[in-house]
Amino acid sequence: MPSTLKRGIFHIIGTLSIVVAALLLPKMALLVSLAVVTFFFLAFEFLRLRVSAVNKRFSRYFRSLLRKEEVSRLTGSSYVLIASLIAFLAFSKEIALLAICFLAIGDAAATIVGKSWGKRMILGRTIEGN
Repeated sequence: MPSTLKRGIFHIIGTLSIVVAALLLPKMALLVSLAVVTFFFLAFEFLRLRVSAVNKRFSRYFRSLLRKEEVSRLTGSSYVLIASLIAFLAFSKEIALLAICFLAIGDAAATIVGKSWGKRMILGRTIEGN
């Protein structure tokens, strides 16, 4: 399976797992859980970026899911967790759920289309993917 497709599927499943948790948990339990997961994920990310042995092992294990630039900076998963937490803090549960669903499907679809069929570039992105 091409890495772009594998990454897109992983992104959709991972992001939609936040939606499933939001549907099953009361808002306060969701906020606490999401904050804890985000905190520990970011703590690991910063550790990984500071300790080369951890980063090498992480990069080797998740090679097919990482973009080249994510080896030396935060992964897209960090931004999804942060954005999800902000969405649930700032908006009603229903609006946040919808926004996260759009993120899960739209971002992955844009990447898959752009990488697979994109030909015309503007500002480092393909028109087809956008």
